[in-house]
Amino acid sequence: MAGDRTPRKAILGQLPRMQRPDGSPIRVLLVDDERALTNLVRMALQYEGWDIAVAHDAQEALALYQANVPDV
Repeated sequence: MAGDRTPRKAILGQLPRMQRPDGSPIRVLLVDDERALTNLVRMALQYEGWDIAVAHDAQEALALYQANVPDV
């Protein structure tokens, strides 16, 4: 409701972990030139158990992609 100020219950940590069909962590290639942003997103995804590779430019992203193809 628009006027309802009752806080919602936290669900972080209560949701099932997402993983690959074989049970291994989801692999993500995170690419952005803003290091503070990539650090924040990397920490959040690692908290969820995902395997994160970070690149800050196209050349680095291509090298990481070719070395280990990500799921996302």
